[in-house]
Amino acid sequence: MSLSGRCIVKLNQRIYSLHSSKGLKALEKLLNSLIKALRVRVSEYSIKSDGWVEVSLEGEDLEVCLNLLSTVIGILPKTSLDVSEGRILKCRVLTLNQDGLYVDAGLGNTVITVPMGILKSQVFDGCNMTIENLESLYMLYTDFPVELYVREVHNSSVVCALSWRWLNWAEEIASSGLSRVYIAGVDIDTVENIIDRKPYRDYVLDRIRLGVLETLLLVDPSASLYKLSNYIEKNLKPSILKFSKPSKRLRKLSYTFQDKAWFNPPPPFQIP
Repeated sequence: MSLSGRCIVKLNQRIYSLHSSKGLKALEKLLNSLIKALRVRVSEYSIKSDGWVEVSLEGEDLEVCLNLLSTVIGILPKTSLDVSEGRILKCRVLTLNQDGLYVDAGLGNTVITVPMGILKSQVFDGCNMTIENLESLYMLYTDFPVELYVREVHNSSVVCALSWRWLNWAEEIASSGLSRVYIAGVDIDTVENIIDRKPYRDYVLDRIRLGVLETLLLVDPSASLYKLSNYIEKNLKPSILKFSKPSKRLRKLSYTFQDKAWFNPPPPFQIP
């Protein structure tokens, strides 16, 4: 039975940077495409002070719509009370340091982490990896979308692990033999308008839309990442620009525990 009515949800999408207006337009276009077959509409968009986007939804197919948005984009918890052990949580990287991976799920009063011990235990060769290598290999850069499995919930902190599904995706990318360029703060249409020009269009082999303002480029390893990054920086002025070279030696990930995300076919965060 479908739920009808109206509700407000916070999406796993942030609007920020010089391209914020284009980002909002891209989000509106995305949502309209996702829900066009449903009897539901977005009545209002609201951008919070920290950039997270809230949308007001109403219509007869509201329940179906919420399930779809939760799977494809991710719906953030309203409060820390909505975070429970065993939950799959889509969010964004804040920082990676010697204590572990810190993420942002829109809960300003709650610290959400993947402790370094758990993070390294999920990688077969993790104990021998430096923080810099972990960051580069798995693209754990600021605002990069990640999917977590909640292991423990405390009063003001949440302990997580990376989901199996996210790890499997990261392994496929890392073992592809391609270089990677991460661009945040720019909509994908603007990115493509720049990289489709000579001489770089032949070197960029794939573009992965991680969010309305986050894009991952897979690049021919023969291309100069320094020249490409300088070209992107000069023409796009992204809020974040990072690149990772192909891994010369990658051993298989160690799936040390099981979570329910592994058995679900949808991608962890990539949006159509």
